[in-house]
Amino acid sequence: MTQEITNALSIELLPEEQAKQYIPTTNPAAYELYLIAKNQLNKGNKEAATIAVESLQNALNLDPDFHLAKANLYMAYYSAWDLLGMTTEQLTEKHRELFTELIVTPDVFEDKSLVIADYLVMYMQNYQAAKKATEHAIKLNPSNTDALSTLVLYQNKDDAIKTVERLLKLAPTNIEVKETASYWLSYAGEFKASEQLMAELGEIAPDSNEYLSAAFINFFINKKSAKRALDFADNFQGKINRDNLFLIARLKLITRDIDGALAMLEESKDNYPFDERLAHNLTEMLKAQSLSIWTDSQRNRLEKLISHLDVELQLIVRAKANLQIGNYHEVIKNKQLREIAKSTLPTLRAGIAIREDFAINFALVDAFLGNTELIELANKRWHHLESFCSSFLAFTGCPSLLYYSGKETDKQVLFERLKFILNGSFPGTWGAEQYLLTDPSYLFLHDVPEFKDFAKQYIEDNFSEKSPLNVL
Repeated sequence: MTQEITNALSIELLPEEQAKQYIPTTNPAAYELYLIAKNQLNKGNKEAATIAVESLQNALNLDPDFHLAKANLYMAYYSAWDLLGMTTEQLTEKHRELFTELIVTPDVFEDKSLVIADYLVMYMQNYQAAKKATEHAIKLNPSNTDALSTLVLYQNKDDAIKTVERLLKLAPTNIEVKETASYWLSYAGEFKASEQLMAELGEIAPDSNEYLSAAFINFFINKKSAKRALDFADNFQGKINRDNLFLIARLKLITRDIDGALAMLEESKDNYPFDERLAHNLTEMLKAQSLSIWTDSQRNRLEKLISHLDVELQLIVRAKANLQIGNYHEVIKNKQLREIAKSTLPTLRAGIAIREDFAINFALVDAFLGNTELIELANKRWHHLESFCSSFLAFTGCPSLLYYSGKETDKQVLFERLKFILNGSFPGTWGAEQYLLTDPSYLFLHDVPEFKDFAKQYIEDNFSEKSPLNVL
């Protein structure tokens, strides 16, 4: 398969071939179904996701060689698998099937290269090769905004800003581009430019979820005010999608509005047992019980939400929460949980499942307690991230990855990097830094003299009831 990926990305087009327009299908009905799917994909609700996937499947029934539809079906599953009630195993199987079919096709088009890039990141953890695949898509079509938006992931700050500026010139009225640009500019500390994009979104699409997302970025990340972000959401006139409902729940949790956070999760709940995004948010709710006093009614509401999940997923949610609030030993000594972690780490994927987040947390705690077997399994899967973390400083998980992989063993250097990340802006984890003192990602820093004092002060400054985050 590696050779087939290489072959797919090594095709050099002659000038006359580049001038030819790629014809994805000669079946008008199939192409019409493809257009219907494209129109539905980014709406962020179950009905739209179902229409998109069914339309693409029907398009392929009409024309099995419609490889552009096949590539978009891959992407549709990635963006909407949780809305469709799929397990991560089902998603993996669908992706593997579509990917295997795509890489052996002779067709050359940018969405195929983007599928290859996604697969290289998600299932092979090869960021360097994924960057090359993304650049290949841009070479095929320099105006592909999806490819340019993806390229930012692999760039340093200066190059990322240049790519964002290029995006905005190519698609000055595209609301998805403006939202993406607002996010990355915030990440890079370019707050005024990010705020300007939010204002432009408000003018051209005031009822869009892109506008709401940009507002959350600007009020919470840039201005460090959860209260202002929530005030904005209260006055928002559009229909809020599931992703933004979850963000509102996180913000309400940060401001200690437990009933409000529970209400958001109850509103966004789907009745299927493998709801990963709900599971992630229920983990945050369980963690929050360690920070404030909950009523019996609130605890019962949370338990009812958890009961909708698969039994093993419930176990993982509770275990991950316990690991992140410092209840390490009862999790580490549990043989079933150790076996789940051990069986998950050899096949780690990027950024999908709470099971994998749990397994990494388990391995980090186990390593801190002196057992390196599991962290060595993780190292075999995430070693490609080392160069990514070395060039892109802004991800909070990078210091522990660099330490345990042996890429950087000077804890003081890594502590300074963490301070740089956290003091620059909120790193986009929506309140997870409240648990800085107990988070498994930072246990290796506990013997750095200043770490605990820094962590306590950071939590006090940003998450206490009197912090600007809650009162401004």
